[in-house]
Amino acid sequence: NHPKISGDLVVYPVSSDYCYDKVVIHDTLTGQKTEIIPPDVGPVLDFEGDKILYVGCSQNNFDYSWRTHHLYDIVTGEHTVLRYEEESVAESESNINSDIGLSSWINKGAIGNGVIFFSKDVNANQIVGYDLNKEEYVLINLATLSGLIDAEENKVCFVSTNSNIYCHDYNSN
Repeated sequence: NHPKISGDLVVYPVSSDYCYDKVVIHDTLTGQKTEIIPPDVGPVLDFEGDKILYVGCSQNNFDYSWRTHHLYDIVTGEHTVLRYEEESVAESESNINSDIGLSSWINKGAIGNGVIFFSKDVNANQIVGYDLNKEEYVLINLATLSGLIDAEENKVCFVSTNSNIYCHDYNSN
């Protein structure tokens, strides 16, 4: 699990026996470190502004499929639980953009502009988008399995199993 950077802040989770105990926020300008304890904290996948996206890891109710993600506000402590549910996912399409890449087979996630992109489950080969305004899910890659992902604004890109790069511009309309 790698540290994530947003502006002058760096965040990283501190692991314990089975899951994680806390997240450390390090201010690179002041050197100050702050510890927070988000609910069911697990590996941090992304950090943008005041929000961290992480995979839920409950020591009392461990999910071996790693299907639950959390969007946590480090200032207010508010969080949104994101969990893939078969019946709540709409369809979307991707388009090919390039022929290079790497892959990863561990949960992935990225914070976009008004949309959160994350792995459906531990297999990490399908991307789900969660529209924060509409409070609904959309399945991004129906036909092509994904590897590594990244997002900026409303665009999510991923490396497929055939090493091609696919990108999807999410439109909430």
